[in-house]
Amino acid sequence: MKIKKLAAAVIAVIICGAFSQTAYCEDAAANVNVYPSEDHKNISPYIYGVNSGVDLNTVSAKSFRLGGNRMSAYNWENNMSNAGSDWKNMSDMNLISSAAEQFRRVPGGAALNASYEAQNGNVPYTLLTLQMLGYVASSKKGQVNEDMAAPSEYWKKVVNRKNGELSSEPDKKDDYVYTDEYLNYLIEKIGKSDSETGFKAYALDNEPALWHSTHSRVQTEPLKCSELIEKSVDLASLVKETDSGAEVFGPSLFGYSAYDSLAGAPDWAELKAANNYRWFIDYYLDEMHKIEHEADLKKHDLMNTLAKAFITPIEQEDIMQISQNLDDLTDKIEDVLIRIYYNHITEIRSDALGLVDILIRCCEEVCNLMREFPEFKRSKRLHEHIVCINSLEEEVDRMFIDCMRELHSICKDPFNVIAWREIYLYLEKCADTCEHIADIVESAIMKNS
Repeated sequence: MKIKKLAAAVIAVIICGAFSQTAYCEDAAANVNVYPSEDHKNISPYIYGVNSGVDLNTVSAKSFRLGGNRMSAYNWENNMSNAGSDWKNMSDMNLISSAAEQFRRVPGGAALNASYEAQNGNVPYTLLTLQMLGYVASSKKGQVNEDMAAPSEYWKKVVNRKNGELSSEPDKKDDYVYTDEYLNYLIEKIGKSDSETGFKAYALDNEPALWHSTHSRVQTEPLKCSELIEKSVDLASLVKETDSGAEVFGPSLFGYSAYDSLAGAPDWAELKAANNYRWFIDYYLDEMHKIEHEADLKKHDLMNTLAKAFITPIEQEDIMQISQNLDDLTDKIEDVLIRIYYNHITEIRSDALGLVDILIRCCEEVCNLMREFPEFKRSKRLHEHIVCINSLEEEVDRMFIDCMRELHSICKDPFNVIAWREIYLYLEKCADTCEHIADIVESAIMKNS
């Protein structure tokens, strides 16, 4: 979980950096040069996606998202949702009004129907929005007025962890809707993210910076930055605990001000002043550092457990080496983030994007490798993951040499040369560490087979 979060953070920083430059033009002509013979990178096919409500028989899409305002107040147990300010704060069954008949009277019908539509439309990548708002519609009441605001009989409280037995048939008579029960239910019905029908990714709610406006019957005050982080970390952790292979996206935000300051969140000015933040991404980077620190603590816990264990499935030395290298990987990724930050990189070199793309794949393969490792005596895919990591590391090495060559040949700014040399070096170290993990796992398998 930590590896994937931090790997994704590299991409997040790069994307934000790429759009951080402001261009000024006063009656000036702009010259655009196109070099068709140059080496180009393929655009991810998943950007060619659509939202729910689109007839997938009429369009060709690679990804499908079930999201939007209503998903913030969607009750999976009975398929009720609230429109908020989009339409008179109406609580009704709008989300399944056009669903296939078999999904209109079953729990999670909106989500199941989205998976069904994606499969029929040959869409390989599906994303489901989960709730962080706190309350969902309890019934098809129709218009919900101010005097019916939560907490009241017109709403049910969302609790991430049930802390009890998860049922495939939710209790519709209690006062709560459980997210872990929801995820477990979906996995039972359509499988995990690595299945053909399971959701590949989850988004952490929709436009939280506007909740006090769009969902004023639940959220009366603007959301704080710290509240959003707390909610996001808790829900993202739950998703990864339930389906470790699923990708987790942050909340869908409505525009620039949300990215810049969470639309002027109440605690933003204080956070910005106290920590000398420039924009919200600064706060985000700090949170990534905390995640890395949590990985350190997990390693220490593992070491303590090993010290007390008399018998382990593989040699203690191998477990310690794997743990150390996993920790090293999170450190190296954080080192990349830190150097992008303190070198004040505001424009990202195109070849760096290619390197990061391969590194993301490499980190994902490390995650796959560790998921398979407990079954190393029976696994048929373990060797495949090891070979893939080795191949990706070699590809990074080749790209690293090309990047460094181009940097020293073309770049005329000494500062940029120094800054990017450092970033490239740490990107290459990330790949090396992935390979070290694969090598140790392979060695452990050989010794215990």
